[in-house]
Amino acid sequence: MSDANNATYEKVAVLAVCMQNAERIPFEEHQEYMLEQYRKLLIDCMKIMQKNHCREIILYNNHIYGIYDGNHNKAGRDLETTGIGINRLVRAFNGKTEKRDTEKLLCGIGIAAGIAV
Repeated sequence: MSDANNATYEKVAVLAVCMQNAERIPFEEHQEYMLEQYRKLLIDCMKIMQKNHCREIILYNNHIYGIYDGNHNKAGRDLETTGIGINRLVRAFNGKTEKRDTEKLLCGIGIAAGIAV
């Protein structure tokens, strides 16, 4: 829908993944291994997001945002499944890095829907 100022409003859904303590992971101690695992985690998260027809993925600092079409009737259920998949990836990452005596990666996953300009 549009208003008199030519702004377009769209229904959207957003899946936000916040890796709060990623900057505290001791990449220096096991630099090559840790960087490889973290990079793989980010790529796998984005692949999972893309499976559900993600319009856009934004990677900003330690956050990943997936923007989805909010008109899709199954969007909520699809995003819950996506969130579960990402949670599994984070748990696997923590399992791999735990063997190196590193701090666990804390991850928050949120889903929101509404109208955006």
